[in-house]
Amino acid sequence: MILQIFVQIAGRICEVNRMIKLKPCPFCGGEAEMGIKYGDYGYNPDIYSVKCKRCNARIGKVSDNYADLSDDVGKAWNRRVNDD
Repeated sequence: MILQIFVQIAGRICEVNRMIKLKPCPFCGGEAEMGIKYGDYGYNPDIYSVKCKRCNARIGKVSDNYADLSDDVGKAWNRRVNDD
């Protein structure tokens, strides 16, 4: 059962990474990846983050109502100063 849950979570992260094209890191140009740390049903919230694989710069959002914030975090990571 635990393995099945892990596979579902890992699959969801891969699915999110394919749906949202992340820009390179604004600091070092490294590749970015989406991460989701799921809470434990009322005790800890879900945490959505994007992290640079090279310099470990990251941005994240906490979902205390179990909403999917992957799109919000991806958009925040992709935002740049010169964007209109």
